[in-house]
Amino acid sequence: MGDSSEQGLFRFLKLFKKKKPHLTDSHDLAEEIHDLMDEGQAKGIISGEETHMVFGALHLRETKAHSIMVPRTEISSAPLDSSLGEVIKLVNHCGHTRIPIHKESIDKIVGILHA
Repeated sequence: MGDSSEQGLFRFLKLFKKKKPHLTDSHDLAEEIHDLMDEGQAKGIISGEETHMVFGALHLRETKAHSIMVPRTEISSAPLDSSLGEVIKLVNHCGHTRIPIHKESIDKIVGILHA
């Protein structure tokens, strides 16, 4: 996390602490976090991407695996003998952060590259 991200996070936490430090109900707390994230984004303290990540974390319990899975036919993978340049090109093209590395075919995964 860079300096500006850390500063943004600390400013957000200060906002949260000032608002309602006594919240105990998880539903009320989640609602308050939603409101604060919206406020932080409107003030430019928190980016849209950071807001999306926090909202995703808040709703993780409700997320079903099938809703975030990539269909096998759409998986971007790289052969084990790929060069670094080829893998970098694949990562840039597909936009995924995890790339299965396989022998011979996609059915023989030997590892995962986390980009």
